[in-house]
Amino acid sequence: LALYSQGLAANTKLFQAESSSQTDAYGATQGLGLVAVVQSREALSQEEALLSGMLAGNRMTPSDRAAFTQMAATRQVDMQYADFLLTPANLAAYDAQLKGTAAQLQQLTGIEQAIGAGTPVSALPVTQAGWQALAGTLLQDNYNGGVAAAGSVLAGDHRISRSAWTRVAVTSGFGLIGLLLTILVTTLVGRGIIRRLRGLERSALT
Repeated sequence: LALYSQGLAANTKLFQAESSSQTDAYGATQGLGLVAVVQSREALSQEEALLSGMLAGNRMTPSDRAAFTQMAATRQVDMQYADFLLTPANLAAYDAQLKGTAAQLQQLTGIEQAIGAGTPVSALPVTQAGWQALAGTLLQDNYNGGVAAAGSVLAGDHRISRSAWTRVAVTSGFGLIGLLLTILVTTLVGRGIIRRLRGLERSALT
């Protein structure tokens, strides 16, 4: 689990370094928003595994409590970061996939706060079966929402690219019209000059 977390952190740093070199602000910020969604789900997955083990063994060590509290803080910060980065349209696509109720999110927050406050395992407001059902629903919600948000981001990228191609086509069209007008005017002026030169030539011969 530690190696996986280190690998995820390394990939995130690589993505952030790469995104800083991009000129497409929309793509970079929405990509970071999606990364935050994935990281929040990973933190919740770690919470689910750790608390399931503690509930099964009816035991919580200080290191377990500290690790769980850190996971909970990471999940909350990542979701706040995703909410901040994702556009309203992409965030709406994420929210539309949520099947869990606000009460379930409040229950999760209450469990996290209880553990952080030092509540013993036996006094937590959840059973092992209840915790697995709660975490499973929220994990699935996060996954479905992330997929929907990614689809919305991709659709937005397509709209931006189509708009860019339209601008290029319009600009190219105006450029082509200008070129044709230049050729036409140049041809007419050239023919007028040639006619005058021929008139001068005839006068000189006469």
